[in-house]
Amino acid sequence: MVEINSMPLVSVILPVYLGEDYIKETIRCILSQTYTKIELLVIDDGSPDKSGAIADQAASLDARLTVFHQPHRGVSAARNVGLEHARGDYICFIDCDDHVYGDMIRMMVMAMEKKHADMSIFNVFDENERGLGGLLGWHIKSRDIPSDMIKARLFLGLDPQVWRKVYRAHLWENVRFPEDVLYEDLYVNSEVLLNAKKLIATDQVLYDNNHYNEKSVSALEKEPRILHELKAWMHNLNLARKIPVLSAYREYYRWQALRCWAKCNGTLGEDMFQGNSAIYDVLFTALPLADAIRPAPQSDRNTLLYYMAEVEAMTLAITMLKQCGLECHHEVRDMFQAAVPALCIDSIMHILRPASRELLLCAIEEARRYKRRLNFGQRFMMAMIGKGPKDVLELKGRQYLKRGISK
Repeated sequence: MVEINSMPLVSVILPVYLGEDYIKETIRCILSQTYTKIELLVIDDGSPDKSGAIADQAASLDARLTVFHQPHRGVSAARNVGLEHARGDYICFIDCDDHVYGDMIRMMVMAMEKKHADMSIFNVFDENERGLGGLLGWHIKSRDIPSDMIKARLFLGLDPQVWRKVYRAHLWENVRFPEDVLYEDLYVNSEVLLNAKKLIATDQVLYDNNHYNEKSVSALEKEPRILHELKAWMHNLNLARKIPVLSAYREYYRWQALRCWAKCNGTLGEDMFQGNSAIYDVLFTALPLADAIRPAPQSDRNTLLYYMAEVEAMTLAITMLKQCGLECHHEVRDMFQAAVPALCIDSIMHILRPASRELLLCAIEEARRYKRRLNFGQRFMMAMIGKGPKDVLELKGRQYLKRGISK
C-alpha cells in the first residue's frame, strides 16, 4: 500500500458566488474523494448569501479545507486567488454547483503518475446536452489516444473548460485567468497547452456539469456575450501570429473571430479595433469572399458573413480532426447548421464567389454522411437543397435574413 506522505498533493480550486443551495454538497463530494491527499481552496467571491458561512463551517470540520473571502470580482479573479495559494503537485478546478464522481481525483492522478502526463481530460455529463448519453462536447471513447491528437483538438478550443481536466501545477506557473471577461477558459486554453508535453484522456464520465447557478456571471453581462467570445478568439489569434507551433490554427482562429465580429458589427463597428489595427488587418486581409461582404453596416451582409465564417471555421476543424483520426460529428452538425442559412441567403443576395458556394455545397454533402445526427428540420432542409425548387431556398433565405443572427 502506498504511504499517504509519498502521494502527490492535489489542489482543488472552488470559486463560489450565490451558491448557498449547492456549495455544501459540492464540498462534501470533494472531501469524500477516495484520494484523500487534497487541499480544497474555496474562494468566496463576495457572495451576498450564506455561501461563505457554509464554507467556513465546513472548514472548521476538515483541516484540508481553506476558505478565502474577497469582494466580488468574478470567477477569474477567484480562481487566480486559488492559484496563488495552491501548494499541490496537481491542480483541478470545480464549479460550485457541479458534482465530481468519488473516484475522479484518484483515477486521474494515478494515470498521470503512471504515464508521466502533464494534463488529463475526461468525459463530462451535462444536464442540457441532448446528444449521445448526455455527454458534453467531445465524447472520449478510448484511453489510448495519442497525446498529439488530444492537443490538436484542444488547440481548436472545442473543449476549453478547465473543470474538465487535471493539470500538473507547473503548467500554471506563468498563466492566470483574465479578469472581468467571460470565456475565460478559452483565453488560457492555448497558453496552458503550450506548456504541456504529454496529455492523456479517459473514456470515464467523472464530472456532472449543472446549470443551476447561471446568475453568478450576471455582473459581466454589461457587454454582449459574443463580444467576450470575440476578444478570446482575438487573443488566440494574437498568440498564433507570434508562436510557430500555433501557426496551423491561425486561419481557424481568424474565422472564429470573424464569426463573432459579424454578430457584433452594427453596434461596435471599427471602434472595437481602435488601438489594435494589426488584428483588424489580419481579420480582413485576403478574405476569400466577395468584396461586397466585407464589413459594412448592412445587417444582411453581416448575417451572411457570420454563417460563412462558421462554415469556414468548422471546415478547418473537421479537416484537422480527421487527420488525427478523431470523431467530428458535432462539428459536422454545426457546419451544416451554418451552411444552410448561408446558401439560402446567397440565393437572394448573389454575392458569394463560386468557390465559397462550392464550399457550402461540400459542407452539406459532408453532412449527409451524418444524417442520423440531424434533427427533422435539418433533414427536411437537406432534402429541399438537393431536390427542392429555387424559390424554396429564396423563401428560407428571407426568413433567415428576417431572423438575423440568432445563434
